[in-house]
This record gives sequence, C-alpha cells and structure tokens, in this order.
Amino acid sequence: MARLSLAPVLWGHWKGLSQRTYDGEALTRVKPDYLTRIVMVGLPLLAGAVVVWTPAKKGLSVEVVAGLALAWAALVSAGLIGVFTVLAGWRSRLEERAKVDEYFKTRETAVVALVDEAVAHNLMGVMDALMMAVFAAAAAGLPSPWSRWLLALAAVFATHTAVLFIVISTRLYSAYVQVEGVATVVNGFEGGNTGETPT
Repeated sequence: MARLSLAPVLWGHWKGLSQRTYDGEALTRVKPDYLTRIVMVGLPLLAGAVVVWTPAKKGLSVEVVAGLALAWAALVSAGLIGVFTVLAGWRSRLEERAKVDEYFKTRETAVVALVDEAVAHNLMGVMDALMMAVFAAAAAGLPSPWSRWLLALAAVFATHTAVLFIVISTRLYSAYVQVEGVATVVNGFEGGNTGETPT
C-alpha cells in the first residue's frame, strides 16, 4: 500500500516549507515558514471560492474550462517529471562531490537540502496536476451545480501548482547561487532589502 500513499510527498512538501539555519554542515535550527504555508493553503482555497461564487461568463462553458484545465494538467505534469530527472542528477553530482572532498561536504550541505526540498515540491506539483485533471474531467461530464464545485476543486489544485512554481524557482535559484558562487553584482539575493541567501 505504501506505493499508493501520497503522504510521503505531501509531508516532504510541507516540511520543506521551513527556514533552515546551518553552521557549516551542521543543521542548527529549523523554523516553519508560516507566511509561505498560509499562502500555500489560503490562495488556492480563495481561488476555489472565486470559481464557486463568480457568475458564469457568457460563452465560457464548463466543457471549455475543463478542457483548458486538462491541457494545463498534462503540460505541467510532463514538465515537472522532466524537472525531477534533472534535480535527481544534480543531487547525485553534489553527493559525489561531497564524498571526494570534505570542503564540498561542508559548503554544500544547505544546497543539498534546497535541492531535496525542490524535489518534494516538484513531485507535489505532479500530484496537483493529477488531481486537477481528475476534477476537470469529472466536471465536464456532470451537470450544474456539481460541475461548478468540481471546477472549483480543479482551480484549487491549479493555483497550488502555480504557487509551487514560485517556491521551486526561488529554492533552485538559491541553490544555484550558492553552488556557483554567483557574483554580488548579479546575485538576486544580494543588495537592496532582499537579505541573505535563504536556506
């Protein structure tokens, strides 16, 4: 049954929404990122509520919206599975480098955690796309008001996926900046009010 459980991916995604502090390779503190968690849950629920309570637009049928949602789900899931293979390869190379040289093990512990977090969010996006497709297909085949509620659920998962894109992008950019030692003049985490490179 473990093969059919979504709990490990969901739990890895949720645990990843934390701020980690390192001293060299030692993890010294893990603090939940409450603001991100609130946005990750609240924004999709808001999107679902908007779909339920917004009047239907003329010429925009349930079938058209469901078709768009199915296309989005197919595109997103294929792209995220491709990204997973790239992340798995990057993670393996970081591990190999750490085994060869203690310097890299100390320097890149936080980077490995960022890649691991991005993998969990990435696979959560695949699950979101699957659920979005299921609800969109069901909405196309059922009459109103059921179709409206099912489209709302599809909107919840679509919005969650969109927020995941932002989270994955920032995590991967942070990992890239740290691994490659990006110069301050082009480092998005340096200067202004952006603060330190997040871990």
